Amino acid sequence: MNKTLQKLLLDISLDPRIDQGNLVEACQLVLTTLHSQLQVDRLSVWLHNSDNSCIDCICLLEQNNFVSVGLPKLVRSQFPEYFATLEHSKEILTFNAPSDLQNSELYSAYFKPLGITSILEAPIRYHGKIVGVLSVENNKTRVWTDDNVMIISVFSDILSRAINASERMTYQRQLKQLNSKLEQKILQRTKKLTQSLSQLKSAQHKVIESEKMASLGRMVAGLSHEINTPLGIAVTANSHAESTLLELEELFLNGQLTSSIFAKQGETIKNSIVLAGNNLKRSVDLVESIKQTALEPASSLPAYIQLDQFIPQVISSLAEEISACQLTVKVEIPQQTEIKTYASALATVIRQLIENTCLHAFTDQQQRRLNLNITLQESTWCLTLTDNGKGMPEHQLSRAFEPFYTTNRSGGSKGLGLTLVFNLVTQILQGQLELKSNSSEFSVQITCPLNPKLQLNT
Repeated sequence: MNKTLQKLLLDISLDPRIDQGNLVEACQLVLTTLHSQLQVDRLSVWLHNSDNSCIDCICLLEQNNFVSVGLPKLVRSQFPEYFATLEHSKEILTFNAPSDLQNSELYSAYFKPLGITSILEAPIRYHGKIVGVLSVENNKTRVWTDDNVMIISVFSDILSRAINASERMTYQRQLKQLNSKLEQKILQRTKKLTQSLSQLKSAQHKVIESEKMASLGRMVAGLSHEINTPLGIAVTANSHAESTLLELEELFLNGQLTSSIFAKQGETIKNSIVLAGNNLKRSVDLVESIKQTALEPASSLPAYIQLDQFIPQVISSLAEEISACQLTVKVEIPQQTEIKTYASALATVIRQLIENTCLHAFTDQQQRRLNLNITLQESTWCLTLTDNGKGMPEHQLSRAFEPFYTTNRSGGSKGLGLTLVFNLVTQILQGQLELKSNSSEFSVQITCPLNPKLQLNT
């Protein structure tokens, strides 16, 4: 192969039009370049249709002009031998004389009317299958050289690249259209979710201000993971429903729709809608849970409560969870212990900590115990909860308050429990938390002021 031809092949291979996704423009580039090298009467690109029932000419260069109307097609039922040859061909097809052409079933219907006497065809392969043909035709007898065969083979590979780029662009356009439609539906159906996300931004700001919280980057990563999972499922389900509906529409328009296909595809669409709805609801529920991790200051005033009566009432509200966990709760509170605090926030903290103990603390322990202890100091009171569970290693303990960090995600935990406790204690109860752990014990110590400052809504 001479250097001029090598440069030509390199130039067209590097031409950006091959990979831009415009298949007709890429075909025109290939045919123009081939014509300049081979000087033949007619060049064309043919592609199989979707069901391989025919092969369509998508680009035709004849007498130095591109034909835009009346492009030919060949139907499988009329030319079965030719289609069989295409499907099993591994090499270039060549016809060098009229006598060769007369043995083809295409002779009377195609070759003879056009005055074609010599043909060189290269199969176009895509994903390992023959999807079309690059055809070079001449009105005079011509013997095709090895260079002719080589160059048309290279150009058929280049056309395969162009088909890949065109298909990719088609998928991208379809995906963009589907996403656009889905976005509209999500906006219409998830007004409540949008409002909740707006409130979540405010909650996130309060989390950032807490000096003991993890970095904003980790929180955003966790939030994105939790919300994107159900939304991604909903997007996929909706896309599947739309594609199934388009298949039904095509079958209907083609008169191929049967009752069994309609019933089967209809069930698929219904299942996809249910799946999308369930996951959108899951997203809404998740955002509602997230909102609790950064509460506004309590609307009511702090009040005096008697702990030896108040805490047993809170524990009794969790009787079912405690019983299911087979947990024994021991309470040690000095009699007539009265403190000034925000009762609702304190109750939420105690309930959340006991629920966390039931969910995370134990594996195979037979005697499960939780000790709750209250002590009073000069200006503070201290609540300590200690269980005899498996504890937490240091690397887990250091991340315990991070939003969405959990050691039991497979069990349904969202990783928001201790985040909620942290924000309630530091923002509402105006206290501090300390976690301690070893292999057989885990304790939470909360220290709060006896006279908390009045908090006003902002």
